[in-house]
Amino acid sequence: MNNDPFNLETGLVHANVYLTGALLTDVAFLLNGGTWVEPLATPTWSPTSPHTNFGHMRRLGGEFFCLPFGGSAMKNTPCSGWGSFATEPECFPLHGPCANENWSITERQHDQITLRLDFPETHPVEFVTRRIKLSQELPRIDIEVTIGARRSTALPAAFHPILRLPEVVGGLKLDCEFSLGLTYPGTIESDRMAAKPGKEFRSISAVPGENGEIVDFSLLPLGPALEDVVLLAGVQGPIRADYLEEDFQVVLDWDREHLPHCLIWIHDRGIKSEPWSGQYRGLGIEPMAAAFDGPWELSAKPNPLSARGYPTTLRLEPNSPRKLDCSIRVEGI
Repeated sequence: MNNDPFNLETGLVHANVYLTGALLTDVAFLLNGGTWVEPLATPTWSPTSPHTNFGHMRRLGGEFFCLPFGGSAMKNTPCSGWGSFATEPECFPLHGPCANENWSITERQHDQITLRLDFPETHPVEFVTRRIKLSQELPRIDIEVTIGARRSTALPAAFHPILRLPEVVGGLKLDCEFSLGLTYPGTIESDRMAAKPGKEFRSISAVPGENGEIVDFSLLPLGPALEDVVLLAGVQGPIRADYLEEDFQVVLDWDREHLPHCLIWIHDRGIKSEPWSGQYRGLGIEPMAAAFDGPWELSAKPNPLSARGYPTTLRLEPNSPRKLDCSIRVEGI
C-alpha cells in the first residue's frame, strides 16, 4: 500500500490526502493579505509508532469521515440514564472502517480527489465515496460524502475535523448557536476535566464547571492540561473559530438536516499514555448524528439524547444513496 500523500492545490489552498482513512491533512489556506495559514492539527508522534494501532491515529489531525462514529466504552459509572455507555462493549476500531481502512481513488485532478471504500458483503452499508475539492475562488475546501446501503439501517455518523489549539490562553474564540448543550456523562482518561459530568448548558460560554463554577468554553485553550468533551445538540448555523492573535477565522459548515449535532473535543495535553504522552493539542469540532462518542449500539438504541427528540443516528435506505456535505473555509478578521 502506498503510504505517500496525494497532493491537491489551487492558488488559494494546498492539502494532502492519504489513502488510510481518506484523511485530509497538511492544509494551508491563503488569506486576502497574502498570508498562508494552517489551522488544522497534526500529531506529535510518528505514523509508524507501535501505539497507533488503527488507521486514523497514525496521522490524527486534519479531517476525516467516521461511519459508524464513536465506539468508546466508558470504564466507570456514567451519569444517570447513561448506563449503557458502560455496558455496551467497546467497538474496534474507533470510528469504524471509514476512518481506518485504505480507500481506493476513483478520480483525481490537481484540485480534487474522489475516493471509495467498499464494505464487506455482510454489512448493511455497501459503499462510501468521499470527494474532496479545493475551491478556485475562495480559501475553502468542500467535502461530499455519499453512502450507499444494501439494506435499511441506522448508524451514528460524523465528519471529524480537528483544529490546532493556539499557544496563547484564550487565543481561539468559538462562536456557535445550538438548542441544548450536554457535558460528558462520565469522567475521561485524564488528570483533569473542566466541565462537571452530566450537566446541561445553553451557551458555550457558560458551561457548568467541575467545582461548581461557570467555565467559558468559547475561549480556548483554558490554560491547564485537560481532556474534555461537550455535545452541542441542534446546532443552528456554521461554527466559527477565531484565531484572535493571527487575525483569521475558520468557518465550518455542514448538512445539519442529517448531522444535527456537534461534538466539541478539547484535547490539550490531557492524556499521558502513549502515543499522546501529554503533548497532543487539538480541538475536534465534529458534526454528527450520535450520542457522544459511545459504542455504536448506544447511539442506535434509545438513549437520553434521542429520548428528548434529538436523533443519534443517520438513517440509510437501499437504492437511495445519502449525500452529506461539509466545508472548511478561512476568512480574515
